[in-house]
Amino acid sequence: MRSATLTLFLAAVVGVAAQLLFFAKAPGINAAIAALLFVGVVLAVRRPALVDLWLPVGALAFAGLVAIRSEPAVVAFDALAAAGLAVATAASASRRITTLPLLALAREAGEVLGAVSVRAGGLIARARGERAALGPRYRSAAAYAGGLVLAVPFLVAFTALFSSADAVFARWAEDLLDPRLVRELPGRTVLAGAVAWVAAGALTLAARSGAAHEARGPHRPARAETALALLLPIDALFSVFVVLQAAYLFGGRDTVEAAGIPYSAYARRGFFELVGAASLVAAALFAVDLLARRTRLVVAAALALLPLTGVVLASAAYRLALYQEAYGWSELRLYALAATLFLGLTLAILGTAIVARRMDRAVQPVAAAALAVALAVNAVGPAGHIARANLDRAASGPSDERALRVDLWYLVSLGDGAVPELVARLPALPERERFCLTTLLRWSARWRDLDRPGPWQSLNLDRERAQQALLAVRDELFAPVVPPRDDHTRSRERAIETRYGAECAAAPEPGRR
Repeated sequence: MRSATLTLFLAAVVGVAAQLLFFAKAPGINAAIAALLFVGVVLAVRRPALVDLWLPVGALAFAGLVAIRSEPAVVAFDALAAAGLAVATAASASRRITTLPLLALAREAGEVLGAVSVRAGGLIARARGERAALGPRYRSAAAYAGGLVLAVPFLVAFTALFSSADAVFARWAEDLLDPRLVRELPGRTVLAGAVAWVAAGALTLAARSGAAHEARGPHRPARAETALALLLPIDALFSVFVVLQAAYLFGGRDTVEAAGIPYSAYARRGFFELVGAASLVAAALFAVDLLARRTRLVVAAALALLPLTGVVLASAAYRLALYQEAYGWSELRLYALAATLFLGLTLAILGTAIVARRMDRAVQPVAAAALAVALAVNAVGPAGHIARANLDRAASGPSDERALRVDLWYLVSLGDGAVPELVARLPALPERERFCLTTLLRWSARWRDLDRPGPWQSLNLDRERAQQALLAVRDELFAPVVPPRDDHTRSRERAIETRYGAECAAAPEPGRR
């Protein structure tokens, strides 16, 4: 894009749209619209190479998921992934991103960070120079536009003063202008300016020359002997651990208890430590293959560590499964399982890169694996899955007398994604759990305006399904009934809270174990 003025105009359009979509609005379909607008502007400037087309597709996909899921952690990841992929789309319009080696990719990331941070300032200076070169007619139009922009704060101030001085004018101004919009004007201006600044810098990436960073092979300062001395002791230690796991954890309950360790305690401890060990192995293999000179022994030692680490991950996943079987699902356990899956994919990618001598190009597949796991988590729907699985587990009856009952407080706290599952299983619950859940859902419904939909910018599938589910049982939740026989002065709701509230409040929360 040769015109800095046009670039700034497109960035301003993105900024104005952002404040309309996001100011004082919950995340929802607004994220998808914003991503579609920005990606459309980038594609109008210059299209990425075929190998990089997954970047705009991914940006639109993750932005669309913000309009589906409502779990805070999932929405935050989806929004950040959509924003990152959108900026990467702008960068890929002039240079291929997917095939860059590690050092070139790092330099590209630094250039992108600098562009979105400060490059809009240089663009403004260029636009001033272009304005000076315009003909008289265009300079007059620009002057008129600048005068209108400068008049806006004066009009707002004078309107406020006249409204305070005259009641008739104040009523006319209220009918013509939304007072809330006037109060929100400073915040909206700041949001629009910030988004436009970042968008302008990102658009300069799409307009730059196509000369890519020099793709040189990585420098290998470490000797092969150093790498071998590092890997062989780790291989030996992991081999000992794998033998113990085969003998104890995978051997079953009797083998563990024979060692004097309660089976539940053995399953509960060590998961995060094992995941941390696998993460360190992945980082070590990445660094060794990049920095150390390759010999057959070094490659063999590195490849031998991969299946051993796979057993460590399997042990961690097995411990998590045992813990989940005893206490049910929680968000932390579901996300931990996703992290374990991602680490397994990462180890497979690193092993392939070692064999193919392409470790300097392994960052992009690892990032793609992270996005794939995130898509799987979105497809599962964490809150709905946890509520459904825990209620089904409670309905089928505990296999162990020490197993704890379902924690309805925790399930309701999962938010909109869990509400349809809770409402659907409400009639099948035992009396105590049914009344407890009814009370909790009533409290949840009071925070909503069931009869008034939210702003269209915040349209979200999970919130809409929760709204419809609560509407379907609103009569049951709020229907007036005859007070209890023991005390005619109390409502049915107060009786439920008295009878079951203490028990519900005392119920343990699986997410905090």
